[in-house]
Amino acid sequence: MPGARVSRAPVLLLSALTCWMLLWALTNPLRTAPDEPSHYAKAVAAGHGQILGDAVPFAEIQATRAFSDDSLRQVRNAYRSFLLPADLRDTTNPPCTALHPDVSAACLRLPAAVPDG
Repeated sequence: MPGARVSRAPVLLLSALTCWMLLWALTNPLRTAPDEPSHYAKAVAAGHGQILGDAVPFAEIQATRAFSDDSLRQVRNAYRSFLLPADLRDTTNPPCTALHPDVSAACLRLPAAVPDG
């Protein structure tokens, strides 16, 4: 019955992907994925009416020294700033564990200063 095997493939794929997403959601602490603080900030800003944000001057982006020359071409068109209420600001941008497999997640519980701007 070759037809039975073909019809099971989409179900198996969907099951595997569902399990993978569930495992990610259960094992990854909130707001600790490398890009999650950015998504959170944009959602809060959109909720306060700032849909597009303000363009960041190219010199400021270069001054961060966070991007290579190749990525600067893409980042300068996508990098935006948003003004968020102080009580809704995320203090870990990026999280202390992002891209550092040798850092313990205990750093996430440490209080961090909320930036002024």
